[in-house]
Amino acid sequence: MDTAKLVAGLITNEGEPIQFLNPAVDNFKKPTLPKILIPTTSGTGSECSGAAVVIDASTGYKLWAASSAIIAEVALVDPSMTLTLPPQQTAACAMDALSHAVEAIILRVAHPISDAYAFEATKLIFSNVSEAYHHGDSLEARWAISLASMLAGIVIVFPWVGGPATMGHCTAEAWGPAYNIPHGVACGVALPYTLQYNLPACGKKMVDIASAMGQDVTSLSTREGSFKAVEAVMQLLKDLELPANLQDLGVPVEDLTTLVKHIVEDRQYLYELPTSQPRRLTVENVTKFFKNMWYGNIGLDYI
Repeated sequence: MDTAKLVAGLITNEGEPIQFLNPAVDNFKKPTLPKILIPTTSGTGSECSGAAVVIDASTGYKLWAASSAIIAEVALVDPSMTLTLPPQQTAACAMDALSHAVEAIILRVAHPISDAYAFEATKLIFSNVSEAYHHGDSLEARWAISLASMLAGIVIVFPWVGGPATMGHCTAEAWGPAYNIPHGVACGVALPYTLQYNLPACGKKMVDIASAMGQDVTSLSTREGSFKAVEAVMQLLKDLELPANLQDLGVPVEDLTTLVKHIVEDRQYLYELPTSQPRRLTVENVTKFFKNMWYGNIGLDYI
């Protein structure tokens, strides 16, 4: 779908493809060819978003175009198209959609309108993804996950979300392609550590997220209630039989220093993290974030 959106735009707009792969500048000055997008997975929400992602073969990192011009004129979201999606892809795609929703909620620039979509997507995923994973022929579960993916895709169209631009996608889209790890898997692994990392800066929002995930936060402190969201995502990864740390994915521990440098000195600005990310980034806390994600360190003591 992303290829279709880019090709539709490149046919009507002059210039080399690389010129359009800058999310900070919209170089699509003319309308694109009409686009009808039909998703066969439930994860990216690309059928409803104004983003198109490509991988830079020279670096392994992801780049993307962002423009209202490449939003599809028609999106046909038919859950029956996902009935034959294998379990592993079902799980990974759902984690991508969940990441879109949850990361959008914790943004510093979040808004009640995008939150409404994002919270509903979160509830739908937690209530239905296990059924879709274990019983792929359940049309009801497929319908719910398709809707959640679409809602989360709409969320990232809102200009204040724009990505969503938080630690999770920023890091996952750096190390995921570099080590040939599927995007949904990378986002899923990054999500609990992203929530843990940001907990000191957005505790109240995370209590609400935990509640949307079906967690009982009654009588808990804000810190304890917010950590329930971290635990819920970790448990979901286990339930869906997905990896839960970088070590299991084969990312070399000696590469973490390079990744930290890339995120802190370069990539955080591409994603506008100084504006959107709840907790500020430093070499020290990003190093701790990556070490936690590599070793699988989850707990209030690791924040």
